[in-house]
Amino acid sequence: MSALPTVEVPVNTGAVPVVPEPATACARALTANTTMHIVTVTTSPRLPLSQNVIRLSFLWTGSRVRRLPLPGRSLMREGRCGLFLFRRVSLRISKKGHMPATLNSLLRKHVPGLHHFLKETLARTGLPVPKMLLGRPVWTHSQLLNRRLTEPHVFRWIADNLHPGDVFFDVGAHQGWMSIVAARKTGRAGRVVAFEPSPPSVEFLSYHKTVNRLSQLDIIPKAVTNRDDAGIPFYLVGDGNAFMNSLFGTDTPEISARGKSVIEIETITLDTFSRQSGLIPHLIKIDAEGAEIWVCEGAKHLLAHNHPALIIAIHPLWLPEGQKIEDMFKLLSSFGYRIVDSDIYKYNGADFGDYLFVAD
Repeated sequence: MSALPTVEVPVNTGAVPVVPEPATACARALTANTTMHIVTVTTSPRLPLSQNVIRLSFLWTGSRVRRLPLPGRSLMREGRCGLFLFRRVSLRISKKGHMPATLNSLLRKHVPGLHHFLKETLARTGLPVPKMLLGRPVWTHSQLLNRRLTEPHVFRWIADNLHPGDVFFDVGAHQGWMSIVAARKTGRAGRVVAFEPSPPSVEFLSYHKTVNRLSQLDIIPKAVTNRDDAGIPFYLVGDGNAFMNSLFGTDTPEISARGKSVIEIETITLDTFSRQSGLIPHLIKIDAEGAEIWVCEGAKHLLAHNHPALIIAIHPLWLPEGQKIEDMFKLLSSFGYRIVDSDIYKYNGADFGDYLFVAD
């Protein structure tokens, strides 16, 4: 048996739990031809919490292992903290050819209890961790590691309709998943503008911009509507990271029954922002929890003269009193837009839909 040198990952946080004695867990993943991979995870309570170290020692036996590269390291500086992180740990095992596997998948398959413990512990550290997004790894906050990403069709529309150097407006960017995909597609020569009024979501957006080194991503902490204003009430659901945050309160059936708080925010129109910034979008994604019509009303100049493609989420339960889905279709039709793709599903008896529009 031979062993790789221990790889140490400094955890610069006070969130690592204190253990009464050194805890060591060995995960054994048996594959074909009796090839064995043993992963030892050790935490030491004798170290100060700010210097606690997770040691991962990789041991293996058998002659079938073709390649076991050491993980690369990425340095992120946030304030005065330097965090050394794994980019990826990948194993290549011979099994009728080459079978790629990851440490994460091996632990999840063969020792789910240890896998769950490690993920829960990591989530409390606040460290950036890799997550697959459209087949490519991106850095995300450890609290979002288990967050399931929905709307794969919207990610696909963004990837298919953006090219290097393009400009993308993300209205209702939430935590920034779609902005990350867009920034990867537009490249450094392009621009991505993420509009998000919820302060907790803006924190995640800023975090994702930093750890993924997306200099082409601009964050505008405002809501997009049909007027430029300040002191506008904005309703936060739960801790403010919910996707149901909205400009509408008691007249929105789905949100009014849930716990919420209200803050005051600034609003801006897309026409105003485009005029001030000089940016003309090639694609606009709008997911504003009922304010989609207002967003389009505030972008009439762009829609009439520049004809960007539009991805719009229309959720009937979020629409304010007096508005109907048909109003959105009529407005866009007046600017020559038509639907080229859609994804519609039932939610609480209503037809929720994501639509891709282009102008003739």
